[in-house]
Amino acid sequence: MDEARIALNNKDIAGAKTALLKTSIPYKDFRDWFKPKKVNGVLQPARLSLDQEFRLVDKNKSIIDMDSSLAKSLSMLLVKLHSEMVQKKFSCSQFQVAYTRLEIQMFFIQS
Repeated sequence: MDEARIALNNKDIAGAKTALLKTSIPYKDFRDWFKPKKVNGVLQPARLSLDQEFRLVDKNKSIIDMDSSLAKSLSMLLVKLHSEMVQKKFSCSQFQVAYTRLEIQMFFIQS
């Protein structure tokens, strides 16, 4: 399946169809996994990315046990998202309410 993903990423439709002959997955279904689609008027992201390879993981193993490239790429993504949030000055703290210890104790006493 990874051969078909690589071919699809390179816009080689014939190569993707040829690679999928080894599986029971129709080309149209396979291609649709990588495209966003509308569901009830809401655009849903693609299920899979053409940039991420398929990996087979042994039973009772984790993909992180194979190599650490996935962990590195996810940590880079988190750093990128954090920097974007800082640039936009998005702060979750704007929705937090400060309570004093006395107010919290009074709330539990009244409940």
